[in-house]
Amino acid sequence: YKKENLKEFSADSENDTLYKNLVLAYTHNRGEGITDYNFKIDEFEVFGNGKYQCYFNLKGIPTCDLEHEGRYMNYLVETTTTFKNSIGVTQTIKEKGLVVFIKDGSNGNPFEWKLVRYNTYVI
Repeated sequence: YKKENLKEFSADSENDTLYKNLVLAYTHNRGEGITDYNFKIDEFEVFGNGKYQCYFNLKGIPTCDLEHEGRYMNYLVETTTTFKNSIGVTQTIKEKGLVVFIKDGSNGNPFEWKLVRYNTYVI
């Protein structure tokens, strides 16, 4: 959980929007000053058909942007996160999420995938 590592993991975007959104997603329910961070994917499934970027709509339902075809891979995930907060209390959060990758290839590697979106909500 180092922000400079997340920078390499996320796709480039105007004004680093994707990177900023990724950092916000990781800190959303956790806050600053956490330790003993453990993130586990309990279940996952592929969502969509690998052509469209998907997102949670305002009702929390996964939806895809069918007007803009690209090289996307979407996963619905269930995760368990444990950590000690800034006052040393261990917390556990179970979340459902949508993870979206795009085939990037900008570094000359045609197999490189970058994170575009990571949305979660607490179960």
